[in-house]
Amino acid sequence: MVKQKHFLVSRAIQPDLATDSVIFVEIEAVFSKVTQIISWRDLQDDSVWRQGWV
Repeated sequence: MVKQKHFLVSRAIQPDLATDSVIFVEIEAVFSKVTQIISWRDLQDDSVWRQGWV
């Protein structure tokens, strides 16, 4: 399995109630196009994610 390095947020998962905030996002690996759903808050964890092309 190839380690993925570059992802983009491909969509925000809308909550059941329109008044609630988005909790999950779908990210897509740029090269393989593999997607996964994660908590948007996980993207703020600097030990796992870095913004931009590093």
